[in-house]
Amino acid sequence: MKRFPIPALEPGAALVPALRGLRPYVDLAEEGGPIHARVLALHAARMVSGRPMGLPFQGNPVAYLRRHLLLETRLEPYDCAEPEALPPHLRTPAWEHLCADVAGWHELPEEARPSVATLLVRLGFYRTVLRLIPEPDPAAIARGPATAALALTRANALYKATGPRAAKAALRVIDAVREHAPSPRQRTLAAVAALVHHARVSKDKAEVARRSQEILARRDDVLAGDDSDVVSQSALLRACSFGPFMSGDRETTALLLEECETLARQAPDHTEGLALLKAENLHAMLETRSREALWSGDWRLAQSRAQRLAEHDPLDSRVHRDLGYMTLEHVGAEAALPHFETAAWLGPPFTAVSWCLAGQCRHKIGDLPGALEAYLAGAAADPGSVTAVDGLVRTARELKDQALVRWGEERLHRLHRPAAPKTLKEGGRDEHP
Repeated sequence: MKRFPIPALEPGAALVPALRGLRPYVDLAEEGGPIHARVLALHAARMVSGRPMGLPFQGNPVAYLRRHLLLETRLEPYDCAEPEALPPHLRTPAWEHLCADVAGWHELPEEARPSVATLLVRLGFYRTVLRLIPEPDPAAIARGPATAALALTRANALYKATGPRAAKAALRVIDAVREHAPSPRQRTLAAVAALVHHARVSKDKAEVARRSQEILARRDDVLAGDDSDVVSQSALLRACSFGPFMSGDRETTALLLEECETLARQAPDHTEGLALLKAENLHAMLETRSREALWSGDWRLAQSRAQRLAEHDPLDSRVHRDLGYMTLEHVGAEAALPHFETAAWLGPPFTAVSWCLAGQCRHKIGDLPGALEAYLAGAAADPGSVTAVDGLVRTARELKDQALVRWGEERLHRLHRPAAPKTLKEGGRDEHP
């Protein structure tokens, strides 16, 4: 047999099949992908060009997303606690630029620092942000828009780094920006951040309702006088819908979200940045409107909106996984199966859990060989997945594949964990962020 030489791969080439479009989270290289990854890549490009972002992107990736991606893909050489700790031979030009900005932080122009800090938070380098940005005081916050923006970024990093233990400390910083920021727009944006914090952390209905009404009364303060204003207004209305939602006022919630959706669709998109800003906001709007419909008891409308979201952001695995959960609960396993398989094919961070759910669906519709293949894929994606190995053992036993049964039982014994949940509804939800 004739053998052909295998050419050497470029540094980082192995990341493409492992991470697909999520490569920017690992080395800041542009690879397309879901909307949130393209936003990250745009932040990196703006940093390299020296142009401040200047657009009110809202995305806030799940804490330590980069680390979860590296764990699932077993790309340990890329794991680092600080950007500068990434080995030089693995760095892209954008990553080198980030390292230089971190090393020369105090020499950076003040207006360039917020973009770098935002990029660090999106990459999960929270400790780096806390090291670079000191605890703000009212005088520092009032000094200018850059210092106020850095204070909000520090609050976000603090909460992500330590979780609920830092909730009060983070809220104190946000409230300080709400009171002392130099512009009405920044004060309003901080008020929105505080509102969302109360809605998700303290869950105080009265406080959330009060803050929502206060923000709505001065909603025009969020305007910056540029093409991003439509998205800012839409995002403000979506945040303020927490007030009536938590109070059980479905009519007011729907009215706010209808206006939010109208604005989201009207947003200009004549530049690359504005188009991505609009796309990100449409994603958040469709997700919220789908949840609103579920809350109202109209699962068909909820599923329709979730399907539109999947069509809007087709490379986001979480979107397809969540559509699968909804379809599974309200329609059945056969209809949910394609959504879980799509999420699995799209790769991390939900590869293993999606293959497990696909396996459970195939088992339920009587496709035991297909279920076994799905569980094998789940176990390959995450060797520590009890759900995958447990499902594999049960299915292999039904197929009388004793070799796989013995292998799976030995693996379960080594994992030293309780037996995995056996229902479709329970299985797999908590194995990944």
